[in-house]
Amino acid sequence: MKRFLCSAMAAMMLFTSTAFADTTANVFIGNKLVNYTDQAPVIINDRTYVPIRDVFEAAGFEVNWNAETKTVTINNDYCQLMLFVPTNGMLTLDTKYDFEYETLENPIQIVNGRTLLPLREILESVNYKLDWDAETKSAYVKDENDYDELKASREKLEALFSKEKFKVDESKPKGELTKEEYAYLENFINILADVEKMDETMNFSDELDKMTPAQAELLKKTVNGYLSQLSDVECPESLEGMEDGFKDLIDSLFDDIAEISEASQANPDNQELALMTGLSLIVSIAVKADSAFAPVDKICRERNIDLNAVFGDKIDGGIADSLF
Repeated sequence: MKRFLCSAMAAMMLFTSTAFADTTANVFIGNKLVNYTDQAPVIINDRTYVPIRDVFEAAGFEVNWNAETKTVTINNDYCQLMLFVPTNGMLTLDTKYDFEYETLENPIQIVNGRTLLPLREILESVNYKLDWDAETKSAYVKDENDYDELKASREKLEALFSKEKFKVDESKPKGELTKEEYAYLENFINILADVEKMDETMNFSDELDKMTPAQAELLKKTVNGYLSQLSDVECPESLEGMEDGFKDLIDSLFDDIAEISEASQANPDNQELALMTGLSLIVSIAVKADSAFAPVDKICRERNIDLNAVFGDKIDGGIADSLF
């Protein structure tokens, strides 16, 4: 299986600081002692620091380094981390395409010319647990991920891009929407059209890579103003959850934009970051939109309804067309 989406990057180099290592330490993945190439894990300010490649490859991750941007990428099939050496920033991305950007509490260190990372802080961000034995100065790493859940999430993601949405079986009779369903979806499409017009006015799509967290919050409030119109038409029981799902999609989308913006502003020259997060955000929208529109997807499949034919030119490109 290919490694996590949009994750091709390169391995590690030097930072611009030095650190005093109090003492060496042992790291166990499960119960297996990690062997290191030329730099042992060390304890600095009561924190275990490790050479990236030796420890994280032993835990089943790929480790890559971009010398130009001084960016470390650590990824497997289910998660990805980007670490920005000059700014001590960390961006995480999981199979649900949830972003999180934060500044490491414990700064990246240099020991004997090798870049070392704070083990606990990074591992806990991807659901690993670290137990420390002070007597033997040993860190015991345990993987606490639910891989059945992660695999199901990944399979859903892969299936999303291999199916035709609202596909109609031409050999069977076409079904119909109820009057209530039609009224609700027509209202929904009209609101999406209003959001699309706002997008054109504000150049939202074109300015995404330049958007600040404050601008994202302002835009989020504006879009939510349009979404308040959803309650104008009562949601039928067959489409229950669609309105909340779409609002959750919008909230999540703008939270992701704010996280990406924070990372981009902290690392303005990192084109790798811009590319990875831009592509990932597109996938994020698709994944979360698929969940939001699951009720109408279910109706179309069960009743063999061609939604595009039902609403005709009301679905005319842009946001509405991309969702339906």
